[in-house]
Order: sequence, then C-alpha cells, then structure tokens
Amino acid sequence: MFRFFVLTLLFVTTDAHARVQDFENALKAIRVASIRDLLGNVSPADGVKGTIAAASSRVHPDYGLFDWTRDSAITAIELVFLYKDEKNPALKDTYFNTLVDYLRAGRRKQMTPNLSGNPGDTGNGEPKWNLNLSPYSLSWGRPQNDGPALRAKTLTFFAEILIEEGQEDLVRKLFYDGRIPSETLLKADLEFVSHHWKDLSYEMWEECRGEHFSNFHQQRRALWVGAKLADFLNDPKAAEWYRSEAAQLREKILSHWRDDLGYFVESQDPALSYRNLDAAVILSTLDQDDDPFLRASDDRILSTVENLRTQMHDLYNINKLTRNEQDEELGDAIGRYTQDTYDGYRTGSQGNPWFLITAGFAEHSYITAQEIKKAERIVITQRNLNFLKYALRRTRIQIHPGDIIFSADPKFQKIIDGIRMNGDAYMRRILYHAHDDGSLSEQMNKENGYMQGAEKLTWSCAATLSALRERDNLHQLLK
Repeated sequence: MFRFFVLTLLFVTTDAHARVQDFENALKAIRVASIRDLLGNVSPADGVKGTIAAASSRVHPDYGLFDWTRDSAITAIELVFLYKDEKNPALKDTYFNTLVDYLRAGRRKQMTPNLSGNPGDTGNGEPKWNLNLSPYSLSWGRPQNDGPALRAKTLTFFAEILIEEGQEDLVRKLFYDGRIPSETLLKADLEFVSHHWKDLSYEMWEECRGEHFSNFHQQRRALWVGAKLADFLNDPKAAEWYRSEAAQLREKILSHWRDDLGYFVESQDPALSYRNLDAAVILSTLDQDDDPFLRASDDRILSTVENLRTQMHDLYNINKLTRNEQDEELGDAIGRYTQDTYDGYRTGSQGNPWFLITAGFAEHSYITAQEIKKAERIVITQRNLNFLKYALRRTRIQIHPGDIIFSADPKFQKIIDGIRMNGDAYMRRILYHAHDDGSLSEQMNKENGYMQGAEKLTWSCAATLSALRERDNLHQLLK
C-alpha cells in the first residue's frame, strides 16, 4: 500500500498535518521544505564553515559525515539563486557570507594533500572530504573530475552576479586572480579542468573509471562559461585556451551518440555496455542558459530521455500506479540505469528510482518547453517523434517525421502543454512519495514507494528547487 503525501502548508507545526488538495500549494510547500533541509546541511555544527553535508543521516548510510565536491557544487548553485533573488538585506547577507565560506572551504580542499594527488593539481579530483576538511583516507572511487567542473560553473555564475552588483574587485581577489599558478579557487579549477579533462576518472555515480559523457559535458560547460569570464577580466590567453579545450570536448561528447541505439551512451567502453542508457547523461545537460550546444530540445537528447523513461516505466512496480488519490496523473519514477544494484544501503541488491533524477526529468520537461516556445517552431524528426507523441498522448493529434509545426498552428501549443504536463506529472510523483514533512531521501522503494537511502539528501533538495525554478520560468514565458 502506498503512503500518501501529507504536508502542513507552511511546515510551522508538526501536529496539524492536513492533506494539501491544491497542486500549486503542494509545490510551494515542497519548495519550503527543500530550502529548509538544504540549509540544514550547510555549514553543519560539527563541520567547518562552508562545508556541505551530503545528507542528514550519519549512519546507514553515513552520507552526512562527508562533503562531496560534486554534491556541494550542485547545492551551492541553489544558494547562489537564493542570494540573487533575496529581497531582505539581512538574509541576503547571510547567503553571501555562506557562499564566501563555501569558497574558502573549497580553496582549503585544493591546497590539502590527498589520495587523488598533489595539492592544487590532480588532488583537485578528490571526491569527498570529512566535515573538518581533512581528506578521506579510505578506499573510494577516485579521482572524480566532474566535481571541480561543477564548482567552476557555480562560482562563475556567482562571480557574474557580483560583477553586476559592482563587486569586480572581490571577484578578482577571491575567485579569479588571472595568475598561474593561481591562488584563487575558480581560476585554479578552470586550469585543472582544462589540463586534466582527458584523464580517466569516475562519474557521478562513483562506480566506473573511464571516459564519461556526463563528466565531459560538465567539463566543457565549465570551460565555456569560464572563457567568457576570463574575457571580461582581461585574461584573453586563458579565454582562448579554455575555448580550444571546450571545442575538443564538444567533439568528444558528440562521439557518444549512437544512432543505432537512438541515444547518447554514458560510456563507450564495451565492458560498460550494460549501463549505456544512463540518467547521468540527462542530468549533466540541464543547466543551459545561453549555451547553444546540445540544448534540452535537441532531438538526440529527447530520444535519450524517452528511451530512459520507457525502460524505467516497465522496471519499477510503483510506476504501475499512474494516478494519485485526487485522480491526478503521476509521472514515471526514474532511476539511474536499468541494471543498478545499489538500493540506498548496499550494493549487490536492486536499484530504485531516485528523487533527484525524477526531479531532473521534470526540469528537462520545463526547459524543453521553454526552448520550443522561444524557437516558435518545431521540426518533427524520427529521433524526437516518440518523445513528442508521449507529450501528445492526451490528445488525438497525429505527427509525422518531416512535419514542421509553427507557433501559429494549434498543434504547437498542444505540444508545449503536453511537455509541461509531463513535467508536472514528474513533480506529482515526487510529492506522492515524499515524507510527511516534505523531506526527501535519496531513493523511493520500487515496490512499495516508501523512501529509503540517505535521509534529507541535499542533492534531492537542490534538484527539486532547480526543477521548480524552471517551472516558474516556463509559466512566466507562457503568460
């Protein structure tokens, strides 16, 4: 039997739970809960300021004892958005100081010897740290070179906001000094990424050492945005270097497309073919901004998404439940890959859907709808056909490869509406399996739907906030 999602509207009390009937109110409530739990894991009482615990749970599993460079960067970008949007001066200062603490903690990591290599160089790929910022000393999947790339993207975004606010001197002092070797976190990260992206490393699931689509995409993106910042800060040679490496990464990424399979593979290693179709591909492509490369609406990305969704639909028994008690549509719960053996507590088991991935699929839907709306037309191809048919399943509209649908055609708005509704269905799935207080663990059990794995996973909170932000952006565009 499934447990239904119950929330107090503002999470102010613990004894007056009421069923939230309205979807919009439920989303507002889960946003409040996600901010609450995310902030609860930032600068924990037993950690150095600026560290970010990966979860609240300290045993079985013990994620809460560690700061992962990857997870922390994904979390910190939500802190940047909170800083950017905050109107209360005192709270805005709090977010600013928290982000500066994060920056300083990151610099300490860069300069601390660890098992991944030398300080300021290959040691940048060390994946996780104790909360006192001492290096983790036991066996682990290392290096993980997506972490510095994600951190560089986050810090570039923060730096751009500070420059707009007239704080360029602070950016030059703490973020990007333009020197080699650099004494600033962002510049050192960009140098690391540009010189070490060809190194074999582990991917975001920390399971396989090799060359990975998701790592390459994060690294290219970091260099692309980093080059723009370098230009602005009068570091033209660095900008040219970052762009040249990003161009090589572009070709490397595109080589992962498999036309015979109809999707991007995470790894081209034949030994890893069992996990070719991997949600890491989609998660790594979500933060697009004005980057023209491999947009969410690219027909190859849409084909990859639909192949993943189809496999996940049949893989997890909870996906057989397609409506909630209000008779509203539930989207498919999405996991990492079909042969996943990690269940949130141990390997050698059977994997489950993840909240952060399901939120990522919602976010992808909202971004795709925005891109199509802005393009004012969509070309139907064999690659995007099934994705778009799924979006149109609530209608009787027929589409065929070769069709070009312009914004004046009623079909155009129906496609956007269908993609938007798919995003909302994914969010209802999250709401359905969340804890009574709105908290989100890592996974939901594939059989009974109850949460399991690390409790109050920081990444789950960040992914939910990111999806809701893109939903807001879409609604603003459609007004």
